[in-house]
Formats: sequence, C-alpha cells, structure tokens
Amino acid sequence: MKLTHKLCGAALLAVVGVAVAMPNATKADNGTATQYNGQGNVEFEDDTDASSDKPHIPGDSSELDLEPNPDKGPLKILGASPLQFDKSKIIEQGAADEMRDIPVQKYQDPSGVITENFVEFKDKRSDTLDHSYTVTAKLQKQFTHEVNTEGILKGAEIHYKTARIHSASADDAYKPVGLETAFELAPAEDGKEPGAAVPVLKNSDSTKGTGYWDISFGDKKIEADAEGSAEQAVTLKVPKNLSLLKGKYSATILWEITAGVNP
Repeated sequence: MKLTHKLCGAALLAVVGVAVAMPNATKADNGTATQYNGQGNVEFEDDTDASSDKPHIPGDSSELDLEPNPDKGPLKILGASPLQFDKSKIIEQGAADEMRDIPVQKYQDPSGVITENFVEFKDKRSDTLDHSYTVTAKLQKQFTHEVNTEGILKGAEIHYKTARIHSASADDAYKPVGLETAFELAPAEDGKEPGAAVPVLKNSDSTKGTGYWDISFGDKKIEADAEGSAEQAVTLKVPKNLSLLKGKYSATILWEITAGVNP
C-alpha cells in the first residue's frame, strides 16, 4: 500500500512538473484530436564582418583608400575625408571683422579616386528597437602651423553647406531624418580653444537610419565655381587681421555619433 502511495505521489509530481514547464513552449494540445500546434524558431546574430566598415565613395559601394576607424562597435563613425583647402597667398592684413574665404578641394584618395568630402557612419545595433541617434561635428583643434606652434589661425571657422545623405546599401525609404544641410564649426571665444559640438544629423525617427550612411557636401559633377559644387560646399574662413606664416596649418575636426536625440 505504501509503495502504491509513493508511486502515485511520484506520478503526481511528474504531472505537476510538466504543467509548470508547458507555458514556456507552444502547447501541442488544442483539446481536439484533429489539431496539433507545431513550432517555428529562428535566431539572429550580429554581423561581425568588419570589411563593410571601410569608407566608401558617397552613395557608391566602391571602397576608398582611406584609413578607417579601427575601433569596433555597432554605432560607429567609419571615417571622414580630410579637408584640403586651396593653397593661398599671404596678403596684407585687413580689418578684424573681415574674413577671407578659402574653398576646399574635392577629396582624392591615394589611388586617384575623386569625390565629394564626406563623413560615413553606421547603426547596426541589435539590442534595441530605438534607432534614434545624433551625429555631431566639432572644431577640436584650431588650425596650427606645422613647425611654429605659436602660429594659430585665431578665429578661423569652417562653413559647410549643401549637405546630402545617402547609402549604397540601405533603402532610401529608411533614410535617417533631421539632416542640417548647412552648419558652421567655430572655436571657443578666444578663437583658439575647441568650440562647441554642432548637431549635423538628429535622427529622431526611431524606425529609420539603420545600416550604413554617409553625409557628403556638394556635388562632384557640378563645375567648381558653380553653386552646389563640392568645392563651394566647404569653406575655410580666416580673419584678415591675422599675421600669417609661410607653410602648412592643420586642424582637427571631431565627428561623433551618439545614441538618442536631445530636445
């Protein structure tokens, strides 16, 4: 008799165990012999192929010979073309409130490919359904002479316009929103220290903007001296009152992408 009770108890525990476990899976039983619930399962994993992280020609799948960002991450600035402005002559100084405009050149990579200047980024996050993000630019280091570091283009600014956004791989229907087609990068009040970060793209639509995208400036097909050209899209503005040194000056432009959009 005791053995019978033990067996019944064990059987009862087994039934209870099954009853507890079943809610985690699809029940096969619909209460009728003519139906059965089968299961379907699928799993997704991150695309870890870093070959796609190499900078491309804006709106084109062709790779550029440009050093990519070596750091890994699903939300990433892939690269940005270095800005090469026209060589200019040293002229007489002018008024402090007057600016000298120096146009940019098209970007040419070491292999000879010529295109508009650009910044390229990606959003391949797989841990969220909110794909809103912000891309900013900042004049991180003012133009400084390559030999005499006291030679600084105090008050110099970089002005961008005719910005466009496109992708060689993503559908335009999912293009990120909130692009600033024109913006300026300026230093701090002293004209030398880093300036404030400027929003270039505020993608507030959480359902758009995944994949690979680039922001380019101007159109390489338009003549250099015409409005909308790549050469007219980025301008270095230098105060005319500066005393200039012969030689090269260089600056640092910091591009950054962050999750979310601030009001």
